Amino acid sequence: MGLQSAAVKEIFPDCPSTTVITMLIVTFSTQAAGASTYAVASAGCTDLQPVSKQRPATYESDIRDKRDSSVTKFLSTSRQLFSFLIGGVVGASLVFSIDFAAFFVPILVLVVMLLDITVATPHPTPSKPSDSSDTTNSV
Repeated sequence: MGLQSAAVKEIFPDCPSTTVITMLIVTFSTQAAGASTYAVASAGCTDLQPVSKQRPATYESDIRDKRDSSVTKFLSTSRQLFSFLIGGVVGASLVFSIDFAAFFVPILVLVVMLLDITVATPHPTPSKPSDSSDTTNSV
């Protein structure tokens, strides 16, 4: 399933994922590989420029920029993955400790989130219709 998700991501990058957590793990893995590759290259331990080509003058700054970008993406994906893992551990603990009633916890969290979104979103006030007595008719 992971290989299938990776293949779909490479062939159709804008295609929505059919297996969200698998895709998150695949994204996490590819971003970890990219971040570590650029980190090693920016430390001068390896050269990502082909031997047959002359190294451009901006090589070091380009590698640093790519390292910073890939590390930022990796950290963002890491937060998503760790949030999922923490949710899984909390969910498993709740099921183990309070049995079937634990299935109501996600519903309660969802209701609280929806209420929070509803209360926090400002609703537009209807505009007042213009009063016809304020207009003057000039003849």
